Amino acid sequence: MHRALELILTADRLDAAEAHRLGVVNRVRPADDVLPDALAWAEELTRRAPHALAAAKTAVRAAGTESGFTVERELLLGLYRTADGVEGVRASRRSGRRSSAGGSTWWNQGRVAVLVGLIPR
Repeated sequence: MHRALELILTADRLDAAEAHRLGVVNRVRPADDVLPDALAWAEELTRRAPHALAAAKTAVRAAGTESGFTVERELLLGLYRTADGVEGVRASRRSGRRSSAGGSTWWNQGRVAVLVGLIPR
């Protein structure tokens, strides 16, 4: 937290390696690999349940706030009411794995929007 505050207050620039070391970015890749890697990651996300992805993003944004735990709990309970939530519970009871009923539909309808934490070296 102290390093983050220092960076905010000083507006110091970070090179890619330092940004990665501090956890500011997820990955550092050569410039030619950034787009293919980002697209591969986006494709991987399309195989996930869209409601769960949206809930995860909302929960992360609420983390550390006064209502963070309440938001997370309500999101989790809401997920159990989705088709993917029902399938997830059934699948975990059968085999410990799940499939995303919504993932393929989400992909086919072209609703993919991904923010990627990749920086070219």
